[in-house]
Amino acid sequence: MMDKLLKPKDLDVLPTDSNAASVFKYWIATLESFLQAVESGQAAIGPIEGVNRRGLLVNFLTPVYEHIEDCETYEAAVAELKRVYVKTKKNVFARHLLATRRQLPGESLQQFLQVLKTLSKDCSFRAVSAEQYRWELVRDAFINELASAAVRKRLLDKDDLTLEAALEQAYSLERAQQQSSSYSINVAASNVDL
Repeated sequence: MMDKLLKPKDLDVLPTDSNAASVFKYWIATLESFLQAVESGQAAIGPIEGVNRRGLLVNFLTPVYEHIEDCETYEAAVAELKRVYVKTKKNVFARHLLATRRQLPGESLQQFLQVLKTLSKDCSFRAVSAEQYRWELVRDAFINELASAAVRKRLLDKDDLTLEAALEQAYSLERAQQQSSSYSINVAASNVDL
């Protein structure tokens, strides 16, 4: 009876789905509980010596087996699934998501706070001096409020970006955009002259 209660459903979410990481984390936790029950003899079938953990894992991976078919051990297969499903967010991007999240219409204060707490888990907060914290907040505000969405996106792709590096890269990207725009205008003007 216990094994039926703990038995996980098939992992049927694709890694590209928006909720893939949270579904996978829940699924792997249920799989681990199930395997522990089977190995300890709490399952209705009794204890099993030398449980084939990888084989049991494969049973629950109908649409995503291809990700682990070359993995020879359970540990390697789980590590690969974690790599595929749980993508770590870059710190600057994670902080941007936290800083720019607004309460949605119809979202309660409690729901909004829970979303903020969840978003904060992806941020790499560490003990810093007041001065370092100040410059990190200035960097975040600088990136969050840039007029150019293209420049902002490029900066958010970076991990652990200092204010100075953000400013330098923003200048470079802005110059490249301006040069590209002036080149396009010159090409268009030369085509008109033909």
